[in-house]
Amino acid sequence: MFRGDTPKWVYSFTLLFATLGWAGFLVWLVKDTIANPSAVKVIEVTGVSALLGALITWNQSIISYWFRKAPIKDGTSSGG
Repeated sequence: MFRGDTPKWVYSFTLLFATLGWAGFLVWLVKDTIANPSAVKVIEVTGVSALLGALITWNQSIISYWFRKAPIKDGTSSGG
């Protein structure tokens, strides 16, 4: 199958574009809710924005896990 970091980059950028698309949808939904306010639309905006926060958190977690620095292998510790 794939070797190296290629799948990591593909997944990371796919998740980034999905997050950006969801953010665009949220902006459109907020604009529509401001123009025609109702209780149901406010609940929709709340759910969409909560999912956007979850996507941003997941993207950050994936990137910080996959692209962290490699540990030092010479046996010395870098502690204080």
